Amino acid sequence: MSKKRKGRKNTASPKRKTERPPQKKRSLAQKLGIVAIISCVGALYPLFKDYIASYKDEGLVVNLYNNQFPLSENTPTYIVYAQPSDQRQANHLIPLRLSIKNKASYADENVLVSLSYEKESRRFDIGNTVFTQITENRFSDQVQREVTKLGSKDVSRINYVYLPQLREEKFVEVGLTHSATFEELEGYVMASGQGLDVTIRTASHKDKDRSWPVRYRGLELNDTDGMLWWMENWYSKSLAIELRNEMSFWQYLLKLVSSEEVQVYGVEFDFAYHDQLKAYIPKTEHSRLIGARFAPYSIDLLFN
Repeated sequence: MSKKRKGRKNTASPKRKTERPPQKKRSLAQKLGIVAIISCVGALYPLFKDYIASYKDEGLVVNLYNNQFPLSENTPTYIVYAQPSDQRQANHLIPLRLSIKNKASYADENVLVSLSYEKESRRFDIGNTVFTQITENRFSDQVQREVTKLGSKDVSRINYVYLPQLREEKFVEVGLTHSATFEELEGYVMASGQGLDVTIRTASHKDKDRSWPVRYRGLELNDTDGMLWWMENWYSKSLAIELRNEMSFWQYLLKLVSSEEVQVYGVEFDFAYHDQLKAYIPKTEHSRLIGARFAPYSIDLLFN
């Protein structure tokens, strides 16, 4: 009898199920790190967006002294002025010869320029007098001007009904300096303790709202010969302290990394006493203008 063959066993290996490698669970520190990175990017994005957009932006622009003092939007422009030592306790009338230009390729309407002063500047008391003027190149019904009180501020407003493209309009504003504690000049022998803060804002039908802060500071000097050296070697250090106090950590970090510069100007007036105002006023608009640019941001102040 023939032997029955035993059936061969199926030696083929069974199909293996493909398994995904086990996912590592992120630690709490990793999760916090990711959250910190996202928060960092989220905080810096608006700043970078505005920073980049500022180079492409066109619209309304405000400048001082026949465009010799270009103003920085949203960043204070500092102007130091020579003040004789015998006038230390006196107030001084500061003239602001301003210009507004529509740099856009289209005309704009209802262009409002407002200047906000501290009440100590007595802008409301001065009103629209011989010290203020609008260049006579527009019809009177196209320009309206008023000075009002708004809370603790005195506000001067100029409204242009229509402003053609590339058109520039000029006007003069004034304010009285007053005694105050200015952190950026505290401790400096030449600081007179007199100053004037003005915030210039624009709004219109087609352009976005804009702001240009301007700050005048008095120095006990008879002229501007040593003012430029003083600004670059001393004022820049004290200015860094003031700017750090005004900014958040991320705002200051961005300006530090980008080495963003601050424009500082100097102006010299020939003052004479005015009995009615009980203050010194310039005999002429100005006798000399100087300017300097520097980056006053310091890494030593970043974590203060």
